[in-house]
Amino acid sequence: MPYKDAQARKRYMKGYCRHYRRTKRGKQVLDDARRRYRNSGKQVRAVRLYQQHHPEIQRKAWKNFRGSTKDKKYRENARLLHLYGITLSDKRKMYRKQKGLCLLCGRKLNGVRKSHVDHSHETDRVRGLLHGICNLAVGYFENADVSPFRMEKYLRRGQS
Repeated sequence: MPYKDAQARKRYMKGYCRHYRRTKRGKQVLDDARRRYRNSGKQVRAVRLYQQHHPEIQRKAWKNFRGSTKDKKYRENARLLHLYGITLSDKRKMYRKQKGLCLLCGRKLNGVRKSHVDHSHETDRVRGLLHGICNLAVGYFENADVSPFRMEKYLRRGQS
């Protein structure tokens, strides 16, 4: 955009669009868009009408998709992207890089899907994959006023 000012940008785009609509290609694009818009409404109405008259088919289709592995992967991917900014394939790469081991305790993880993503709440940077309980422990230590060294000293005192 040539203008950072919102009003100037609006004036520029208005003039540009007016000029573009006058060209042959601009008219074709506009006509195509209008045609698609008109047809989309008809298609949506037809689909909705079909769904109203055949609710059992709609329920069956939804039930089949809802429980499918494709849907589970889709939802897991969306959740990872939303929370941590990574995809399921990124999580798999992290799992392979860690050789299937928890970064905190060093024991074997229960698989890619069951491992928990550890991230910093301050920087939102992903640190690695952990067991669920290890991830909880890290979260408690991050938010607690007690240092890990003091906690270790306290636990050792209870053993003797």
